[in-house]
Amino acid sequence: MACTICNNFQGRWPIDSRSELHKHPEQGVRSFRVPRFTWQQLSSSAKSCYICEVLLEGCRGVFKHHDIRDSDVVHGSLRFEYPGHTENVDEADCNKRLTFHLSSGRRFEVELFMADDDSICPETWDWFSTSERTSPRTDSPKALATIESWLVECSEDHHTDNFCAQSATTELPRRVVDVGLDDGEVKLVEPQGATGQYLCLSHCWGAEQIITSTTVTIKEHLKKVDWKDLSRTFQDAITLTRILGFQYIWIDSLCIIQDSAEDWQIESAKMAAIYSNGYLTIAGTKSSDGRGGLFADTPDFSVAGLTPEDEHFCLYFRERIDHQIDVVLGGPEGNSTETYYPLLSRAWVYQERMLSTRVLHFGPYELFFECKSAIRCECGGLGGNETPEALIKIE
Repeated sequence: MACTICNNFQGRWPIDSRSELHKHPEQGVRSFRVPRFTWQQLSSSAKSCYICEVLLEGCRGVFKHHDIRDSDVVHGSLRFEYPGHTENVDEADCNKRLTFHLSSGRRFEVELFMADDDSICPETWDWFSTSERTSPRTDSPKALATIESWLVECSEDHHTDNFCAQSATTELPRRVVDVGLDDGEVKLVEPQGATGQYLCLSHCWGAEQIITSTTVTIKEHLKKVDWKDLSRTFQDAITLTRILGFQYIWIDSLCIIQDSAEDWQIESAKMAAIYSNGYLTIAGTKSSDGRGGLFADTPDFSVAGLTPEDEHFCLYFRERIDHQIDVVLGGPEGNSTETYYPLLSRAWVYQERMLSTRVLHFGPYELFFECKSAIRCECGGLGGNETPEALIKIE
């Protein structure tokens, strides 16, 4: 007899009082959803249903990372999604996700997936989607190795299409931040026509005052910028610049004298060239202000074992990754971009993204990378060859 909560991981159940069939022709998706259940009902079912036990353990692992307590859950539901255009659903991946409504009014989604390297779907289960596991943290060795691979791919493979081609060196902006690659000392420098490579930072200033160069502080900053005076986002960006082996990064609040109308007029006119000639733009995409920083913990949680039929399984759980990185305003469920990627909802960032040859985004779930030729993300959910121009739309 099928479990009324998990339906034994079989999404193709009859359409009756236990389930609902939803069609989303605009997305090409057919989905089956179990009626909602309480956390108590899931816990009770887990005592006799091994799949519900897997769900309970996996969700608790994800909840722990996000500081969600069992008592916070009002109710949840399980959804199975199938590609609507596939004639034989058995040959296609089936996305499975749990949606929980919390007492705070927040909705929290958990996605279930299998990894290509170590997962075999038991024959007694419905098909599962496979996905790449993200790095456990976006400044972890695994994340840094991924960043390096994307940069190598772009610089070595994309230069032939002319979209990502750049000169080996370019004239440095009027002012850049020297990150202290050798001595650890951070300071503002004026290269005076010297050439080299540099990175740029794209970030939200936020309501809280961040460090700026002014007519009063510029001389001090040309000698030294105290680490403690830098916002967390600036500290993370400088740290990453050092790790990647670059000497300079351009940060607007430091490299433009903020209370000088003359300097603003001169330097703002160069913005297109500054972003276009930078080797890489680092984007603090998840943070609405300087306190948010770049880096985030992004672990998944695995549950492995044997089915009653002695089939091995290894199932992964994580907060569902929202890939809506394009700016869509006024949608029925609110602005996902504003919630998860606040930087991308700012109008000026459109210009920075389009001008930059490469942009490395630090998101709440994973890293993702845009260049003039392709787009990449850690989980593989973003297409491989879509250009940023094709992904952004403002409605």
